[in-house]
Amino acid sequence: MATKLVPSIKDASPGELVRLVEDQHRRLRLVRSQLVEEVPVDAIVETFPARCAKPHLGRAALARLLEEAQRRRELDESALGAAIRAAWPERRPDIPVLRPSPGLGAYALRSVAGVPNIVFALFGKDRGEAEAAVDRVVTEQRTGEPFIPIFLINDNDFTVFRDQKLAFEYFPFVCDDRAGPPEPRWAAYFLDTLALTLRRWGVCRIVSL
Repeated sequence: MATKLVPSIKDASPGELVRLVEDQHRRLRLVRSQLVEEVPVDAIVETFPARCAKPHLGRAALARLLEEAQRRRELDESALGAAIRAAWPERRPDIPVLRPSPGLGAYALRSVAGVPNIVFALFGKDRGEAEAAVDRVVTEQRTGEPFIPIFLINDNDFTVFRDQKLAFEYFPFVCDDRAGPPEPRWAAYFLDTLALTLRRWGVCRIVSL
């Protein structure tokens, strides 16, 4: 029996598109099930050795750096900050505020204008603690005033964010209260990165969970 072929997606009818998507999902589920059944667990490499040691940062030092980044951002957004930028020889390029996915739990917000971004820090939390914090944020997102969350993490397990289609940024360091003061060059890099994060998401404050 001849099979009808769709020449291109743009020529497909809505019904044909639905069937194509469903077929691709069936194929993906089949491949995943075969991988789980046929491939030994120890044949899948889940982690790779780091090429350099991650910086260690105490929670008190981390709190100071977060506070400094927020003060810099508030100054940048003030009238004084605007005057300082106006006198600078070269105008700093504007960074448009990004609008990330609101997550699967509040996917309807993707088409709602004016929904604010909120940045949450999950530094120092393990997978279980991160999952619990994300669940609280998603519950508040659905039941309170609408917002779009962005999470800052230092744990390289991205499962909860990937599964729920939530935006996150990864900072490679280890929370260690035994650590001494951060190395000055790394602290400067961390502050610059946080400043870019705050500008990118259009916020002045970071909510620590």
